[in-house]
Amino acid sequence: MTRQTLQTSRSGHSLIEMMVVFSVFSATMILTGMVFFRLFQSEQTATRTTLIQLTISRLADQFRRDVHAADAVQWKDVNGATVLELTSGSPPFRVSYTAVANSLQRDVISASDPHRETYRLPEVQVSFPHSVVGQTDRSIRLAVLRPRATATTDPQSIHPLRELVIEAELGRDHRLITGIESLPRESREAHQ
Repeated sequence: MTRQTLQTSRSGHSLIEMMVVFSVFSATMILTGMVFFRLFQSEQTATRTTLIQLTISRLADQFRRDVHAADAVQWKDVNGATVLELTSGSPPFRVSYTAVANSLQRDVISASDPHRETYRLPEVQVSFPHSVVGQTDRSIRLAVLRPRATATTDPQSIHPLRELVIEAELGRDHRLITGIESLPRESREAHQ
């Protein structure tokens, strides 16, 4: 009778079976957590890269408009930072671009509407390649360079941005207006 009692009373799980189930569950949870962490990192990197590209696009548009409207350009060195200053006589305005750490400041100095705009560009270097602006070459350049090199072996680290040079022709708007004003009246109305 004792042999029958021992055989029929075993209906539970052993400690080893429970440890195997918990180990498999723990491994599954760890792998799932790692996948979600990598997805979150990828999403952050994509968002950061998109924001930088949008900021560079806005900067390029504004820089071209300022250079096209300007009559003269001057490069200055203020406290170790290069400053690009654009001036125009009609309507009178002065715009300066200053490359500061991880950003570019645009200062508009005019009597009617002085203001400062800051383009935040983390991990990007901005510089003004000096070029001699003469009668034949009137182009002004703004270089947006790759991020500073970082010593990392992480494959998920931010990929370097491509080197981008924004180029605009000094005083282009004034020459276009002068050219349109010199046309006959019928042609001038067609351009407007």
